[in-house]
Amino acid sequence: MLLNQAKENPRGIGFGADFTIYKKDGTVLAFKDYPQVYKSEAFKLGTMITTEDLYYNYFDETLDLAQVAKAQAEGHPGYIRNIKNDYTFCDDKNPTTNFASYRAGIINLNDYNITRNFIARSYGYVDTTSGPTDVVYANYSEVRSIKTVATNLMKNPDWRTVYPEAWKQEIIEYCAAFED
Repeated sequence: MLLNQAKENPRGIGFGADFTIYKKDGTVLAFKDYPQVYKSEAFKLGTMITTEDLYYNYFDETLDLAQVAKAQAEGHPGYIRNIKNDYTFCDDKNPTTNFASYRAGIINLNDYNITRNFIARSYGYVDTTSGPTDVVYANYSEVRSIKTVATNLMKNPDWRTVYPEAWKQEIIEYCAAFED
């Protein structure tokens, strides 16, 4: 869903990671040379997002798929968002990079979440006929709030050029100026 299609309100926060795949000999796999990898539905990427307070108080400073399962099993699916891909993650027109970018976000956030800190962690694995391969986890994101992201965006003197749509500018200005 695009941010401007949000039903309740169009505010949200995004996270992302860049993945590099190494061959067994330690060299980097160039996606342009292996379209079967970047076009494969078996290659899965995802990002887990939670609030900073839950990260420390519920997840014991660990975000992984076991914690996602724990939250589900204990009846707290809203404690963590696990956003998984179901699509090609590399640019088909120009797959010349040696890494894949994955982006995820949460939308329809209420005002009380604008100043709340979030943390995220991305991961990747290959889904094989015998089950998923070892999950590879990225480093944790910076802890940040929607207000912090919006404020930082506005520090760029060309931010309106980067986000030319009026509805995006309105959201950024609203979140940057938001007070508890």
